[in-house]
Amino acid sequence: MRFKILFALILISTSVSAQTLSVDSVQPSTTDVAINEYNFRHYVYRSSGPAKNELVVFIPGTFRQPNNYLYMMEQIALLGYHVIGIGYKYDPAVNPLCRTTGDVTCHWRARMETIDGTDRHPGVSVNAANSILNRLLKALQFFANKYPTGGWGQYFSGSQLQWNKIIVSGHSQGASLAGIMGKEFPVKKVVMWSVMDYLNNGSIPDWVNNTNNHDKFYAFIHPKDEQVPFMRAQIGWDKLGMTQHGSMVAADCNVYPFNNTHILYTSYVPSTALVDKYHNGTTLDIYIQGETAYKAILAEAIRYLYKE
Repeated sequence: MRFKILFALILISTSVSAQTLSVDSVQPSTTDVAINEYNFRHYVYRSSGPAKNELVVFIPGTFRQPNNYLYMMEQIALLGYHVIGIGYKYDPAVNPLCRTTGDVTCHWRARMETIDGTDRHPGVSVNAANSILNRLLKALQFFANKYPTGGWGQYFSGSQLQWNKIIVSGHSQGASLAGIMGKEFPVKKVVMWSVMDYLNNGSIPDWVNNTNNHDKFYAFIHPKDEQVPFMRAQIGWDKLGMTQHGSMVAADCNVYPFNNTHILYTSYVPSTALVDKYHNGTTLDIYIQGETAYKAILAEAIRYLYKE
């Protein structure tokens, strides 16, 4: 385990103020010996600036780990949030597993098993110890013990997560997991990157066909996303109730606060030759490294999407 300080600058309204970011990481099995698979390190960030006393939980996509999203987590932390990137059991990819079934309960059952470890779907195998909820709780307990004055202890009480102080967010599969958590728990906010659950026959997954907490849901996507058809995403946003807050807005040619929309998109073309550059190029470090223009757009989108 390592501890390091990163120096950064953040634009806050019209003033620039220097901050330091405290960064640490830990293997899940270190926080709980019962966690015995998919031992990808959790990453945590906090800033030396004024604290919001709210936690952003960032959930990676399929085959991804928290350290693939360092730029994202840094930018969120610079806004004053505590941030934790959660390593979890990310397979199988649930949209391919469910979208051909026509079963509107499939996505919810598969993803909830990953979230809480209760057996609900034959294609997923996650027990309670390896669930996202247990990994998150044990990580917060670990860092609260390691840094008693770091503020990590405010996000749980005993074995209960303090959802009213927690924003759930993620990319791809991680975003769908965050979306379902936003339906199941009284979270502060949900921010979904490059995702929408859908069925090939046009039926709407039950968790998507649900406007509960629609005011808490925000999204960001590329119209050319290779994994999520843009039309399916638009239908999903409408079914979630997000379009009640206005039309989607292009982050590339609009400025904060983006007409107060709950749906942002980018038409930026990443220069990378890596596969699925539109799906992954919204967030993943390896896709956006060197993309100075896009990273400036992304930083403003992050500032808006995670605002109070």
